[in-house]
Amino acid sequence: MDLVTLRAVRTDTSLWAGIEGVLKPGGQVILFTGTDQPVAEFIPPSFLVEGTQTVPFTRTQLTVVSKAR
Repeated sequence: MDLVTLRAVRTDTSLWAGIEGVLKPGGQVILFTGTDQPVAEFIPPSFLVEGTQTVPFTRTQLTVVSKAR
């Protein structure tokens, strides 16, 4: 799989383990969270946070995470 999107999902270690199992090396995760939620809390070391952007006029942030190659 090349891309996984997550919205309104609580991320935890079991979710990331599942994503790690299906996402190809270099694949991306697009994560939509509230601006009050810590992004990197459960992201495992085999993933790299490429960037986080706040969506204008909302309380949402978009984070792009890549699986290591």
